[in-house]
Amino acid sequence: MLTLSHNRRMPQTIEETSTRAIITDQGQLLILYFEEKQFSFLPGGRVEAGETLQEGLQRELREELPGFKFTVESHVGQIDHLWPDGANQRLTHHQFFLTYAADLDATIVPVSQDPPLVFLWIALADLDRYNLQPRSARKRILELQRGATGFWLDQDNDILK
Repeated sequence: MLTLSHNRRMPQTIEETSTRAIITDQGQLLILYFEEKQFSFLPGGRVEAGETLQEGLQRELREELPGFKFTVESHVGQIDHLWPDGANQRLTHHQFFLTYAADLDATIVPVSQDPPLVFLWIALADLDRYNLQPRSARKRILELQRGATGFWLDQDNDILK
């Protein structure tokens, strides 16, 4: 009798919340670009236990952009992003905030504290060229720049594409 065994482990879903800063100046958007993997994302990162969303974003901005001052303004949207992460998958709840930086403008390119990543100011028309992640953020940022208001909620699924 032939017995088949399935040793393939089902992927686990790791769930997390992150905050992202939408920082613009003169039609330019501040991004972090990961050249090796050919994608970019907005400044920010994971919210730690006990932090509010705004506190998490402020902490991440202090870590990524030391010496600059930020005012976290409107919470404008959320994108739930499911993406592959090795043998598992990650569900990240990205929270997006308009963020004002009084002493940072498009003439200043900050130095990244994480060497594989580089800060860039890019034209809003180039969001696709720099593969901004999650994908839905591209459309939503352009809508904001055209004056859209209200809170948005999107889902991106990179597992089923």
